[in-house]
Amino acid sequence: MKLLFKTAIAALALAMPISANALTYIGNRTVGLSSATLSITTDGTLGTLSLSNIVGWTIGLDNGAFTLIGPNGMQNSAVRSGNGAALFATATDLSFDFGPSVRAFVIFDTPDNDGNKRYYCVQTGAGCLGGGGSDEAIDSSDSTAFQVAPRSGVVVLASVASPVGVVPEPAGWALMISGFGLAGASLRRRATKVCFA
Repeated sequence: MKLLFKTAIAALALAMPISANALTYIGNRTVGLSSATLSITTDGTLGTLSLSNIVGWTIGLDNGAFTLIGPNGMQNSAVRSGNGAALFATATDLSFDFGPSVRAFVIFDTPDNDGNKRYYCVQTGAGCLGGGGSDEAIDSSDSTAFQVAPRSGVVVLASVASPVGVVPEPAGWALMISGFGLAGASLRRRATKVCFA
């Protein structure tokens, strides 16, 4: 009976996949006369990030002049990167290292089919317009148009709003509840001896 009980627990644990919790980083960036409100969601990977680790974004350019959205829902933009070693995440911050002279970039942008590309860009080595150096750029195609500013060192682009109090995923809840149930069942089955003095 005990072997069957232990096998059932092992099967239950293996049947419930527990994936890394996604993290959403929120921040405000100002570049010259332009601004960007960032909300970038990753798959929860910590350390150096690649494109596959970025699972969603909403980037408002110049107080709503244009919003870059992707990839879920009403996607209107894409994210591109090269030599992604410059973008990295911690449990609290999403940062970009503007220090390396090797070209590295992350660009959230719209397709250029109407000649009116809109984007948010961080880049080292060649700059967002290929002019050299490291910079951050915003183009919302409104009255402020393209704005660029030189950057250096490690810059925090966005932070997790509240890393404490994350709600467990459904699989986590199921595993926790089944653990309480199994602990209660084992206590109930335990034989108790009553001793009288």
